[in-house]
Amino acid sequence: METVLSFLAIIISIGTVIFEYIKELKFNRTNLEAIYYTDIYKEHLVYDIPNARKYIKIDRNNQLIGTDKLINELQKLRQDSLYFQYSNIKFYEELCEATQTLEDFLVKNTHEIYEGEEQTKIYNYIQNGINEVYRVISSGYLGKYNRKSLKITIE
Repeated sequence: METVLSFLAIIISIGTVIFEYIKELKFNRTNLEAIYYTDIYKEHLVYDIPNARKYIKIDRNNQLIGTDKLINELQKLRQDSLYFQYSNIKFYEELCEATQTLEDFLVKNTHEIYEGEEQTKIYNYIQNGINEVYRVISSGYLGKYNRKSLKITIE
């Protein structure tokens, strides 16, 4: 009986060591990836995107203008994200979809004429598109690669 208990205690000890080792490896990888997310996205999220967004407006002729800076920033964001094409393909694809959707919208609607409530809808769509990009990056940082995104449409 004592031999069985001793053997069981050894098995449990070995199992605990293996579990702790795997947990530590996962923790270290998460910390390393957090550094990558910070290095890659800090400037984009804190400075570049908000700065590019402030140029977008509706001019006197009711045309959407000033989208070039945000379009360029979205392209830079995708370019800077290439590391994740190899290390976290799900995150990379989701980020590319969010940035490309917003960029396509901006390209398609620049210099279009919007009146009244249409202008509010356009601004809201752009803001929601930017929010989606931020959500995807935050989800990737937190390790939540497959969160359902909110699909936004303009009627």
